[in-house]
Amino acid sequence: MNFRSAMVWGVTAVAIVATVVALTLAAANGLGRFPARELRTANEPPPIRLTDQAGQPVDLAALRGKVVMLTAVYATCPHTCPIIMAEAKRVVAALSPNQRADLAVIAVTIDPAHDTPEVLARFADMHGLESPLWHLVTGEVSEVEQTLDRMGIARTRDPGTGVIDHANLLMLVDRGGRLAYSFTMGPKQEPWLRAALKQLLAERVQPA
Repeated sequence: MNFRSAMVWGVTAVAIVATVVALTLAAANGLGRFPARELRTANEPPPIRLTDQAGQPVDLAALRGKVVMLTAVYATCPHTCPIIMAEAKRVVAALSPNQRADLAVIAVTIDPAHDTPEVLARFADMHGLESPLWHLVTGEVSEVEQTLDRMGIARTRDPGTGVIDHANLLMLVDRGGRLAYSFTMGPKQEPWLRAALKQLLAERVQPA
């Protein structure tokens, strides 16, 4: 990775964290209306070129023209990952079939040393996550770790239990390939995630 690319993706990760903080504070203050215009960003998302649970290559750049939901989970996660996927499934279930046809969901593994495509395929079956809508992706450990860093996914493994504590993020990339919104999980932010997703899917042309 060259210095310029590292700087761009470092700035993007910082922007993701700042957006999540703003969303969390706004939701905590009880704001009901989704402030779509105020919180919209146009940052460059991190490059994602990994392999999904079906063994197929997934390139975020090649999905331009669709709306993409990004998150990060791992197959043996005992706590928050099932909650993240349940929230993502509820939001997707609220869409029409035509809207779902214009959406892709990419979940990057947080445990690439363990999560092979075969392991992720079993995880997908367990949670009812079917391709081509859902892509649970993995790859070489170093490549996945770099991807998680660029996404702003903080994580720490407990050396005793092996459990990975990690940031819980759901990010939306618009049809023009720009990072539009970033959310944490929870009942206060889920309605905003749903509203943002429907707004992006309704856009036929990338806003200036």
